[in-house]
Amino acid sequence: AVTSSAGGNIKLYKTNQQLYKTIELEKGAYPASLAFNKNGILYIGDIEHKVLYKSSALIGSSKAQKLKLKKAVKPLALAAINTRLVIFDGDSQKIKIMDSDLSVSDFSQDKDVKLNYSNGIANDGDYVYVSDSNGRSVLRFDQKGNFTGDRLTNFSLPRGIAVDKIGRLHVVDTFAHTIKVFNKEGSFLFNYGSEGSTSSKLYLPNSIAIDSSKGKIYIADKGNNRVKVWSW
Repeated sequence: AVTSSAGGNIKLYKTNQQLYKTIELEKGAYPASLAFNKNGILYIGDIEHKVLYKSSALIGSSKAQKLKLKKAVKPLALAAINTRLVIFDGDSQKIKIMDSDLSVSDFSQDKDVKLNYSNGIANDGDYVYVSDSNGRSVLRFDQKGNFTGDRLTNFSLPRGIAVDKIGRLHVVDTFAHTIKVFNKEGSFLFNYGSEGSTSSKLYLPNSIAIDSSKGKIYIADKGNNRVKVWSW
């Protein structure tokens, strides 16, 4: 699934890179975040109208249903924890959690944790990772929202993040035009991708998704207006 922010829609592609279907949103929508839950439901964050949509596009309908949240949010980043949804709210600059009854509350009660425009959230089942983009760091929380004290630094602009099947954290470092990889203990392992416009290069990459079952990494190469597919 790929957000077409300028087009105000979501495009779903098959693994052979053929377009499967397009999910249209309301006029003027600016989709900026996506997350699938364990049941294959796709959640879409529209930062222009400050609303969330959900769609069962993978199992049938290509329509998106607008959710009537009990508290409005500006969803810059999303991640699923089972049937709940973790949201970074651009207005309050806080991580929120949406329950199945559409109630919204603070995910973390740690008042010492300050975030500045987080653009990526990833959940590996044990921890929730949040890219603090303007803070140039990545923070780790447990599943209950407690900050573990672990913070990765030395990024130019961390945005999209994802976890692979062996627990490695992949962080899109946008202004460095690369992806940095860390183990679960937070040690840097390696990076891949470098600046350029040829087929093997990246320019201002923005987000990332990993399909560990097929050994594929999908990177939104925003500056080159394409999605790059890496394999291992």
